[in-house]
Amino acid sequence: LLTFGMYAGRSVRYPTFGSLFFVPGVGVRSNPELAEERSRDVEARLAWRSPGGFSGYMAGFDRRLNGAIVWLPDFRFVWSPRNLPAARVRGAEAALTWMGGANWEVSGSWTWAPARFDFPGNENPLPYRPAHLGRLEVVRSLGPVRASAQAGYTGERFPNLAGTNSLAALLLFDLAAAWTRAIRGGELVLDVRLENVTDGQHEIVAGYPGAGRTLRAGVTYRVR
Repeated sequence: LLTFGMYAGRSVRYPTFGSLFFVPGVGVRSNPELAEERSRDVEARLAWRSPGGFSGYMAGFDRRLNGAIVWLPDFRFVWSPRNLPAARVRGAEAALTWMGGANWEVSGSWTWAPARFDFPGNENPLPYRPAHLGRLEVVRSLGPVRASAQAGYTGERFPNLAGTNSLAALLLFDLAAAWTRAIRGGELVLDVRLENVTDGQHEIVAGYPGAGRTLRAGVTYRVR
């Protein structure tokens, strides 16, 4: 089965309450004047499904951003979220999924989406927006237990408006497991997740190391 579609729309990303009003600290401050990030999107997508549990899609898109929200330092090197001028993202994405027998699922995707300023005299990359993103996940379900392993790739990012001093690309591995049981008109979920399994060192923001190996656990009750 092969399908083709064209899509167009608008989206709005509002700043978080924390970005607007968190308590200032050493080298960081909030921005109560931060405005929303708005975008206009056009996308063409070709999707397919075949016998054997395979499905996937390929898409190309054009996104125009106004007021992109980015964390940047001022002349005193105090970091805060701020809105940037017009920007444009043109790129493509491909994804493939296999639903195998015995409750196996393997899925992966790759996105190429370089984000650049869109006004005369400046076509530098947008700060902290990677041009390449990738994901690979393997899932195994056994009755009430669901286990997964995931690898995520983030390409190099630029921490400034000049497009220099790039941050190295990073590859992170996560493991997760969840147990679900129906209880009194709902379901109880116990889950555990080990993030950054290899304890890799990386920078999400220039000069600030990302989290190392992290173990998270949770209990959730969902009402049906």
